[in-house]
Amino acid sequence: MFALFAFVDLALRRRRAGQKMTKSSWSELLALPFGVGVLFTALPADAAIGTLDNVPAATLLYPYFEVDTGAGKNDTIITVQNSNSASVLTNVTIWSEMGVPVHHFHVYLTGYDVESISLRELFVNGRVPQTATAGQDPADTISPRGDFSQDINYATCHGVLPAANLTADGIAGLTSALTGKSSAMLGDKCAGPDHGDTIARGYVTIDTVNNCTPRVPSMPGYFGAGETGDATNQNYLLGDFFFIDAATPHVQAQPAVHIEASASDARTSTAGRYTFYGRYVGWNAADNREPLSTVWEIPFTTQETDVIVWRDSRVSQEAFTCGTPPSTYPLGSEGLLAFDMQEGVTELSATQPFKIDVTRTRVGGSTIPVTSKNGTLVFSSNMAPAPGGPSSDPAAAQSYAMAIHYPGSRNGTLSRFGTNLAAVAVDSATRAHHSMPPQDGVFDVGTNTFVPTKSPAIGVSDVAPAATLLVPHFEVDTVDPNGVNTQIRLVNLFASAVLVHATLWTDYGLPTHRFNVYLTGYDSSLVDLRWLFQKGLVDLTASTGQDPNDGISPKGDYSQDMNFASCTGQLPPARLSAAAIEDLVSAHTGKASPLRFDGKCAGAPHGDATARGYVTFDTVNNCTQRVPGDVGYFGNGGIGDATNQNYLSGTYTIIDRNQKVSVADTLVHVQASSTDSATTTAGRPTFYGKFVSWDASDNREPLGTAWQARFINNVAPSSLFGAFADGKTSFVVWRESPEVLSAFTCGSVPTGFPLPVREILEFDEQEQVTALSTNLGTFPLVSQRVAITDPSLAAAYASGFISVDLRAPVGAVGGPPTDPSRRGSFIAATHYARAAGYQVLLGGLQVQ
Repeated sequence: MFALFAFVDLALRRRRAGQKMTKSSWSELLALPFGVGVLFTALPADAAIGTLDNVPAATLLYPYFEVDTGAGKNDTIITVQNSNSASVLTNVTIWSEMGVPVHHFHVYLTGYDVESISLRELFVNGRVPQTATAGQDPADTISPRGDFSQDINYATCHGVLPAANLTADGIAGLTSALTGKSSAMLGDKCAGPDHGDTIARGYVTIDTVNNCTPRVPSMPGYFGAGETGDATNQNYLLGDFFFIDAATPHVQAQPAVHIEASASDARTSTAGRYTFYGRYVGWNAADNREPLSTVWEIPFTTQETDVIVWRDSRVSQEAFTCGTPPSTYPLGSEGLLAFDMQEGVTELSATQPFKIDVTRTRVGGSTIPVTSKNGTLVFSSNMAPAPGGPSSDPAAAQSYAMAIHYPGSRNGTLSRFGTNLAAVAVDSATRAHHSMPPQDGVFDVGTNTFVPTKSPAIGVSDVAPAATLLVPHFEVDTVDPNGVNTQIRLVNLFASAVLVHATLWTDYGLPTHRFNVYLTGYDSSLVDLRWLFQKGLVDLTASTGQDPNDGISPKGDYSQDMNFASCTGQLPPARLSAAAIEDLVSAHTGKASPLRFDGKCAGAPHGDATARGYVTFDTVNNCTQRVPGDVGYFGNGGIGDATNQNYLSGTYTIIDRNQKVSVADTLVHVQASSTDSATTTAGRPTFYGKFVSWDASDNREPLGTAWQARFINNVAPSSLFGAFADGKTSFVVWRESPEVLSAFTCGSVPTGFPLPVREILEFDEQEQVTALSTNLGTFPLVSQRVAITDPSLAAAYASGFISVDLRAPVGAVGGPPTDPSRRGSFIAATHYARAAGYQVLLGGLQVQ
């Protein structure tokens, strides 16, 4: 692939000069003569091979779909987005539950294009997405080019695009293949198990390609070393998917699995190493795709959680004689354990519910017979060396796991409180972990050293064991017990006991309250903020010194339990007094705080009784009452209160029983490293950088600065997202302020606020773009939830996505010395349909 260096040079010079790429300058460059494969490069977010980060990728995996092909209306909608101004051609492959490719088609995306695909429309009505390159669409009516996007011709797509809809026979063959029945399109063979219903099940992959090809990833010629096959290594794609169950009703949403490609990284270009499509290229790494993880920790609530697991069988599976499953199945496993909230463990390896490539299983059912109310599943998809497997590690077998949780399920009837939660990847198939339960490290006899199981990937937005967790926004109705509330769940992913320090911050970023949480190995703790704001209580925990009889924090079979002498008198935590509770509520509702801030204010007034702010959790080596910013809290290498133990994971749920809706997401996982130059070099940005005068002694990775997030704003009922016909989107946004803030006079606005925004672009589904005003305080606070209808956004389209650059303007004060304009941030989108009660939270995608 060639690069258009003139474009790159101009873009970089304008970026360094603080100038925007205006419409005229982009149009001038886009008018240059492009040919197939002559593309300009973008400035994507940092990506890390072997780490599951939601950044532009060359392959997207949609790990599971369900579509009712009968009278029901269950649907799965997958969305693919081009993050780049260069156009890109993709190949969409539909796979059965047992990894048999049954159908494929092409989707062409002009720059910044978005395509939403209803699988029900494909499986039931045969409707294939209509896209076309410039050569097949000279009038620009099928795939119009937006103001800032490229549109080129792929000659190989003549007669292929726009794609023809399926015939009646094609629909019948496809639905038969995906419901486990004999399919004429497969030579009257089967592609998966027959569940006795009309539900089509399977998974989808989307790859960037350089031609309209008749091949799919399992065929010779699809991949070639150095991009000499059909597939390319263009890391351009972003994606997400929605499960829509109209009967229940509920909707789930999740980002697609973003799989980056690299021809230069040894882990994805060395023969014998594990790669994502390795089974189809004889493990010669010609696909150049990073592999997924092999060990997962999955939060659950019994009888209210479905676990979805995608697995790599490590063979190129073909259709088989119906009633005679291939010898590869059932797939093996190195283990499945269930830990309850008290670290009690149940061995479930004998039941092995995840026997084929994709499965959806209810926790508490016959295949996962767990009786504890809440807990964590630990699953290893690694298998014995036969069959298949890379020579570097024949037992390694990649996978992906996620949980669908239905809080409020009663008598088998699911509520509208359904939420998706990503599981936590403990390792990578580039370095698979083979012990159960997973340890925080292994002893390497060759070097006589202790090696961490997984080195942290610094600078990428991945859900992986972390030393700091961020709850980007919370809301708690401090009056109505059925009003909005936020619950937080912390999990220790390893056997070693760990001490955690929690800090509550106002939406302006001032610390108000702190407490300590002790976790034995594989322990979980629930922090219910309503308990804190209404009753002054947090979860009771204690180390062995304060809990010698194991009555508060018992040690499980695989867990370590140790004494933190500094916690005597602090654990278990005491209940707050009535005066302290009232003062805490005042601080978080924008009122004067006499106890904490001498009668000054620390939060923004919203005119209601809802407490707002955010929370951080740090691993620490003692029960401390200091907070980040206090002298002694951080010391380079973890020698202050805070440590660099990347042990933690967690989730949070915002629930409103009055509205009968809730949303949940994984916490923002911030890894620490005392060896990576990005987190140890003075002057570089770090997560807590402003609190340590930018000397990097916190050793925490910074967050991204630019994000994209989808929105819905009263879409038409007949559209793909008709379930949200009266819906709106709110954006959960956390931002880094430039300097440490002090309490301020009530009724005033602190210096530096509202926080500035560099740029906000709004795109619709046809690549039209509107630059939104950034001078109205769009996301003015450190922590907030802002509706798409807010005047500061003034959304122009019914649906699409926003692209937000949250750096400060050039010349801004504060910030790290190496780049004073840099501001770490996080964005997620909450989609809510008022009439139906649907509500889902979909994490934003980091693009810088």
